[in-house]
Amino acid sequence: MDPTFGISETPVFTARAVTALAAGPDVARFNGGSLSVGTLAKQYGFTDADGWAPDSVRYFQDYTRTGQAPNPNAYRWTSP
Repeated sequence: MDPTFGISETPVFTARAVTALAAGPDVARFNGGSLSVGTLAKQYGFTDADGWAPDSVRYFQDYTRTGQAPNPNAYRWTSP
């Protein structure tokens, strides 16, 4: 198994990010920026279909830096 799939996201997670942005009253603050779904999940409080919110950007940064696949559970949180 490819270790990078340990932190994968479903299309539901991305759809929830788009929905949160569309409904957000201050969405203009993101104009011209690059966003990750994990960052938006923390700001807007949504999760993936399984109830977790993976932080795949941080996971891949650590994976690239060390060359070792980190424990995916250390890169997931649930919405409060």
